[in-house]
Amino acid sequence: MDEVYDSLAQRLLPTAAVTSNPNLKYIVGLAGPPGAGKSTVANEVVRRINMIWPQKSPSKDEQVGSPDVAIVLPMDGFHLYRSQLDAMEDPKEAHARRGAPWTFDPASLLKCLQTLRSQGSVCAPSFDHGIGDPIEDDIFVSLQ
Repeated sequence: MDEVYDSLAQRLLPTAAVTSNPNLKYIVGLAGPPGAGKSTVANEVVRRINMIWPQKSPSKDEQVGSPDVAIVLPMDGFHLYRSQLDAMEDPKEAHARRGAPWTFDPASLLKCLQTLRSQGSVCAPSFDHGIGDPIEDDIFVSLQ
């Protein structure tokens, strides 16, 4: 799998170099069923991009530590809260099927991506598997 992660990172780097302007973002989406490995792939590719970026960056400054230029914004943060699942017609099924499209808040995801695109940075929710609910504004996507 390392070769796949490296290949994806290398493929994304030229595009990232072109969009090094902080007013531009390059957003990559991964799709697949629950448990398919989307988060694993995203985390590994982002780690490699951030490791390689300082050598490829057109605006490299040796005196300043390079900020991470890639970040994972997992869709898990856009799960409906357990309390929202509890309020559904069949709460038992809603909890059992968590991860199905109807157990997400797509309007919030869209708003987050629109804010990121228009403003260049955003605070997004993460997901705490220990409590089983999203954590609001837990992930900061910076201008870089």
